[in-house]
Amino acid sequence: MIKELTTYIENNTVLVIDTDLFAGFRPSDAPDQCVAILEPTGGAVDSYFPDAGEKVIQVLSRAVSYWDARADAYTVFDLLKSKAQVTFPIIVSDTIYKAEFIEAQHFPQSLQQDEEGRWEFSTNVIIRIRTM
Repeated sequence: MIKELTTYIENNTVLVIDTDLFAGFRPSDAPDQCVAILEPTGGAVDSYFPDAGEKVIQVLSRAVSYWDARADAYTVFDLLKSKAQVTFPIIVSDTIYKAEFIEAQHFPQSLQQDEEGRWEFSTNVIIRIRTM
């Protein structure tokens, strides 16, 4: 589901997968200004509905400029927050992921600067997802 979500973000922003947008992890050679879509923790599973559950997703942006890191974080935040009934692009054959609701946990927040002096912003969303 992480690749499908990242593709949805690419399709609806100026960010480009494997250029300045990364799914699952941020590679060591990623550019100074980039966004990573991460799976920091598990989510609730509904035993009564095995095709449904919750996924916690972290949006982690960084840039040399505080304002660029913040802007990128808000670009993804604004795209995702409070969305309902979103069908993500199909990446793996025959698996369709539908976000029944995307709930922001908080506004993007500064994590201060990393060891290289780049500013980082983070936000988390919970995606109530089901496969079809």
